[in-house]
Amino acid sequence: MKSLARKLKVEISPHAVYVHCFAHCNELIAKDAIDQCSLLSTSLDLCQSLYAIVGAYPKRILLFEEVQNDVKHENESDEYTVLRLQSLSATRWTTRVKAANVVFEKTVEVRRRSETLALVSDPSISADTKARIKGILKHQLSSLHVVFNLNVARKLIVLLEKFFKELQAVDISADYAWYSLQHILQRLHEMRGNKEFQRILDEAKSISGIEEASTDGAPKRKVPRWMESGDSMLTEMLHTTVNVHSDMCQSYFEAIDVIV
Repeated sequence: MKSLARKLKVEISPHAVYVHCFAHCNELIAKDAIDQCSLLSTSLDLCQSLYAIVGAYPKRILLFEEVQNDVKHENESDEYTVLRLQSLSATRWTTRVKAANVVFEKTVEVRRRSETLALVSDPSISADTKARIKGILKHQLSSLHVVFNLNVARKLIVLLEKFFKELQAVDISADYAWYSLQHILQRLHEMRGNKEFQRILDEAKSISGIEEASTDGAPKRKVPRWMESGDSMLTEMLHTTVNVHSDMCQSYFEAIDVIV
């Protein structure tokens, strides 16, 4: 690009100044910001890990599509779309949005497909890969917190993608670029509310089929002896879902602040 810019400078004016693509500059800034945010970086790492396990092998891609077709027949819906896992390109920002959307929308199918991979006796699947699959199943895809973070990541990234595309328009003006930036900031401000947090959380519950955040590892206490069996309450978590949701809420607002 710089060599082309030098040629244009000779043809247009010796006083012309070469300026990098604003969209590309913003992408680099966004990439650095994402690396500083645990919610965003871990969500995108999950997408890439799943692609490396399932989406990079033709046989596993075919099995993943078969799982989706089975779900389509179970739901008897013509609107159900069969998707493929996407890799995170180092140069194409739009792949991040596509990758996050596929993993989020197909959480149940990915979980079902990963279970098949973990159990299948295939010499091409190493013990290390099976261990990674089980880790993703047990600690990530089965956690509402992880699915919620993935939903947050895709909603924030799609805002950035929209902004970057607008900056690449041939006929864009400085006024419209400023208007577009203010629009994104306004949307981020709207997302910094409890209603929006709850809406994104409910969406994660609906897609994943997981009702509450996992409290695995939290200490439990036994039911007092004086309680009657009819009032059966086998165990009670000391760390309630309120505390778990507080952690989710904190990471949610931190992610928005990083993008802003």
